[in-house]
Amino acid sequence: MSEKSLNTNLASEYYILSCLYRIGSNAYLTLGNKKSVDIIIEKKGELLTVDVKGLLGNTNFPIDNWSKKDKNHYLIFVSFDNKIQDTNYCPEVYIVPSAELENTYNVLGGKSIIYSNPKGNRKVVQLNRLRTLEREFKNKYRDNWLPFIDNSNEEAIFEIGGEGGSLSIYKKGNKFLYKHNENDFSVDGYNINTWNEFSTFEAAFQLINEKYPWHLLYLVRVDDNYKEYIYQKLIFKLNEEKISPESFNKSEFEEKLGVFFYSTYEKDEIRWNYK
Repeated sequence: MSEKSLNTNLASEYYILSCLYRIGSNAYLTLGNKKSVDIIIEKKGELLTVDVKGLLGNTNFPIDNWSKKDKNHYLIFVSFDNKIQDTNYCPEVYIVPSAELENTYNVLGGKSIIYSNPKGNRKVVQLNRLRTLEREFKNKYRDNWLPFIDNSNEEAIFEIGGEGGSLSIYKKGNKFLYKHNENDFSVDGYNINTWNEFSTFEAAFQLINEKYPWHLLYLVRVDDNYKEYIYQKLIFKLNEEKISPESFNKSEFEEKLGVFFYSTYEKDEIRWNYK
């Protein structure tokens, strides 16, 4: 292994380790040069293993040593896009469960992210295919740190459900975590397993309120401390968009929020209120 390759691999491994520490993971590096496991993460009594693949440029990640298809094993691909000496540059990071490496996609012409040469003695993951998946399924793999986050100390305080997914806000210590699982409810496509951290509930909820039609979905839970805030936001949303009674899941929201919603007509416009 050349010195340049070694530096790229080390830079990639320590960058990923730093990110894992920042999200609160209990992680540590393994030792050795030729290895298929670079980082081990303890989570809820289980061990998750990570193989980090670093790339100086923007072509292919060699995976000749990959053979471990396991639900607890991940490959993390790190591309510095020829900017490794620019410490202001944040590398592209794609976190792929090993069991999904060979999945095929229509957007890739029925292929997986893996390319094997005609002789069959060289196997790589192509960065351009990862980027294509990112454009089609936003955050499916790129910067998707959710598998490594220990949520054992999290308290669910708000959740909206819809067909194929959910929008949730959890409280962990003095932080609020917004999580979005599975299908995106907006017109932008997919937004699979994403999360963001906020200092207040209101800031976390604002992301949901601005981007998603949460008022037309199903309210699963809301903490008592935030019910008044939510039903006031709901009334504003219903009136702003002039939602008809037929489009609003009224009984579900009434049950969870403990208020009664009613509509009237003023100058031929529907107006919602509560009591």
